[in-house]
Amino acid sequence: MEILFWVTAFIAGILGTIAAFGISSILLPVALGSFNYETALILVSLFHISGNIGRISFFSRKPDWQLIKFFGIPAAICTFAGASLVGSIDESILRVLLGLILLIYSGLGLSNHKLSFKSTKMNSVIGGSVYGFLSGLVGTGGPLRGAILLGFGS
Repeated sequence: MEILFWVTAFIAGILGTIAAFGISSILLPVALGSFNYETALILVSLFHISGNIGRISFFSRKPDWQLIKFFGIPAAICTFAGASLVGSIDESILRVLLGLILLIYSGLGLSNHKLSFKSTKMNSVIGGSVYGFLSGLVGTGGPLRGAILLGFGS
């Protein structure tokens, strides 16, 4: 099963770089087959960090400091808040939450319904906070992040 994890990690990394999303959606469910929830989140987050560094260096452009301030910083703070709860919530509950979130994302994708948000500072702060919290707690939030950032043209 661990070999499947590493093969999936490699493929998810490639797909995530090309599509700019999907590492968690693909890799976390596979990681949960081999590791407990906390370990799986840590491993997937390491792939996220390395993938993001690669994308930033490969697709680099001038940073949008306003977006970093109103979306990125709240997201980072709330990611730590969500992650700090992982050890105190039963793993079966976290797995159910992850499954529900993936089902909702998949259902929205299949229905051609597009999430979109107006590009306001308040939406950016709230969106970054919710995205970060979900990412820290269950390990995925990319489709929500994408919907919010699309409103900002990012």
